[in-house]
Amino acid sequence: MTAPSVERRAHPRVAKTRNLVAVAVRARHLAPGTRVPGRLTNLSAGGFAFIPAAPFAPGDLVRITIAFEDGSAAVGQEAVVLRHGALDDGTATTACQFTTTQAWLVDEARRAA
Repeated sequence: MTAPSVERRAHPRVAKTRNLVAVAVRARHLAPGTRVPGRLTNLSAGGFAFIPAAPFAPGDLVRITIAFEDGSAAVGQEAVVLRHGALDDGTATTACQFTTTQAWLVDEARRAA
């Protein structure tokens, strides 16, 4: 029997599906400034996960822009790639941690809860 998993996140995450663009700032396999479109899958004040059109490697630094339903956007948020892997269906996914806590996302998470 396996023990129940323990949530270790400092910030609650919410499932969000939004378009985003990740720009490589410092990346192993992509030139600086390379724009990679993707689809956000979850979001918290500390980080996010997304499905990228091109893979990033752990340790890469990216700058993202997230488009919201009301037409606004969060521009220039920097994050470090923690891991790149695959979902159960084989879709590539990338998990990132913001370089600074995004206070505006704390309110976004509260509204979604």
